[in-house]
Parts: sequence; structure tokens; C-alpha cells
Amino acid sequence: MRTLIFILCLIASGVTAKEPSTLDAANKNEAFGMMHTLLMKFKVYVFMCDRYHPDLSNGFADSIDLWNERNEKPLSNYAAYFEKVSKKEIEELGALNNKANERRIIHFNRMSSEEQRSFCKKQSKDLRENTYEKEIPNMFKLLSEG
Repeated sequence: MRTLIFILCLIASGVTAKEPSTLDAANKNEAFGMMHTLLMKFKVYVFMCDRYHPDLSNGFADSIDLWNERNEKPLSNYAAYFEKVSKKEIEELGALNNKANERRIIHFNRMSSEEQRSFCKKQSKDLRENTYEKEIPNMFKLLSEG
């Protein structure tokens, strides 16, 4: 199980293409892990962008609100699924996400201010333009079912 969760973290954290990824979810367990990692990734980027580029905060918040509205069904199913996952698995996933988040923060802090600003704008744009749904459509499909 630990290996599966680690692979899911790597998959979700590395999605950057503009076309469907070959690393998309194959089942609901993978979709859950990927969505969890994606949401944790958003939290880190919102925090970092807010901290270093507060003038972009409102735009980022608007993009997240739009993304949440657009993905109400998968997020609702994710939350329901989350309630059924064992505490041990959630802790393992959390530990792996913490490591991934540390790498994200280190990477962000190594960027110049201009690169950070550009990065924050890109993250916001990706949320507004459904980039993640285009890259990992099966994850969203699986979490939209039922």
C-alpha cells in the first residue's frame, strides 16, 4: 500500500502536460490518492503565492473558487471516500504529501521573484482553464461517478 500511495503522490505532483497523462488514475483508489495530492499541492501554492505575491491572492482565490464549483461532484465524492479510508492510510498519504510539499517549497524558494510571480500566475490560469481535467481526465471521471 505504501508503494501505491507513493506512486500516486509522484503522479499527481508531476502532472504538467497539456494533454492527457499516461499517469492518470486507473481506479477509484488511485483517483482518491491523486485528488488528495492535488489538493495538498494547491494548498502549498496558495500559501507560497499569498506569502510572496499577495497582490495575486484575489485572482488565485477566484480561480480556486471557480475550480471548486466546476468540480463539485468529484470533490464531494472525494470527501465521502476520504471518510472511509483507514486512519493509517491517511497518515501514510499525509507523510508522503509532506515530503512532496517540502520539495515544492524548496523549489519555489529557489526561484527569483519574477519566476515565482510567473509560476503563481500559471497555477491560477491552470485552475481557471481546466488544465488538470485535461491532463488527468480519468481521475475526474472516476471521482464523478456514483
